[in-house]
Amino acid sequence: MMDEHGQHLHDVVGPYDEGSTLTFICEVDGGDPYPNVTWWRGSVLFDDDFTIIKQRFVRNELVLKKVQRTDLMMEYTCKASNTHVGKPTTASFQLDLNRENSFSSLHQAYIFKI
Repeated sequence: MMDEHGQHLHDVVGPYDEGSTLTFICEVDGGDPYPNVTWWRGSVLFDDDFTIIKQRFVRNELVLKKVQRTDLMMEYTCKASNTHVGKPTTASFQLDLNRENSFSSLHQAYIFKI
């Protein structure tokens, strides 16, 4: 697993700014048959759209648009499986976020004219 800049991911990644769009890549080498490569958010299937590239690699890109506070410390898992018999190979990370500063918008809401 890596981010869009090629940095390998594990454990806790970030912190990223709330509201950012993030891309994470899971790439699997080989397999016969080629594995299904999926992304999971917690225990829920989040993205099962993968492609076969370079005749050996299977790749799934996870794009998170405008990450929110509900994404804070959420676990994302990439699973690779080419059979229903064995356990899938997995790799996971948790997403750390910087909270968006909402002070300025709150401050403006409480300006009164006298």
